[in-house]
Amino acid sequence: MSTERLMSSLLLTLVILAGSTAARAGDYTGLWTGMVTVDAVSEPSSSQPERPTPAAGEFTFPVLLHVDDKDRITLLKEAVMLWRAGAAEGEGKYLLVADRQVLARLLSQTDGRPSGRRLSTAAYDFEGATRVVRGDLAPGKVAWVNLDVPAKLPTNPFRHVFHPDHDNRDDAGQPLPEGKDEVFAVERRMEWKFDQAADGPELKGAYRETLTGLHRTPVQVSGRFGLRRVASLSTLER
Repeated sequence: MSTERLMSSLLLTLVILAGSTAARAGDYTGLWTGMVTVDAVSEPSSSQPERPTPAAGEFTFPVLLHVDDKDRITLLKEAVMLWRAGAAEGEGKYLLVADRQVLARLLSQTDGRPSGRRLSTAAYDFEGATRVVRGDLAPGKVAWVNLDVPAKLPTNPFRHVFHPDHDNRDDAGQPLPEGKDEVFAVERRMEWKFDQAADGPELKGAYRETLTGLHRTPVQVSGRFGLRRVASLSTLER
């Protein structure tokens, strides 16, 4: 099954679980997910190293965003929707969880039985469960987030299995002298510029990202994105 079809299936499941996600006009509260398609990248050796140029191919990746009842945006790596039963038969409510420690606590209250649905992405990583996104999630607006990828983070690209020499150790396996690092911190600035008008239930727009630390010149990429609200829950469980 393709990534796009798998995502569509998961989104449909969440919509069914959450019930109607309809909301007042101009209300964008809830969990949003969709795909970013990158189709242009800058060339550091060109005369305009900061300008992305069309690439020979493209790649897509999923993204998860949450908007609370005060219009504050949060970037998520994963989201799990759980059903918490009430005191009476048939009573209860859905909970939205992004923190694994919180998830473990909630599952312990149900004897660890699987009782939710999960969405996740491996397209980005950071320490902790969430990151604050600046700006606004709405037509005609811009939202952005700065992500730091520390050298010690296991998913730092320099620590990839195909980069065995990037381990900050010499050929004898001893730590390198200070200032001779082979693993470097990376910074990512992700930006979503929303189209002026919504495309039905979907929000679309232009995507741009700046990656600093992979090359001596920051790498710029750009493309398009589409987001769809899959749940109108305004609160992330803490």
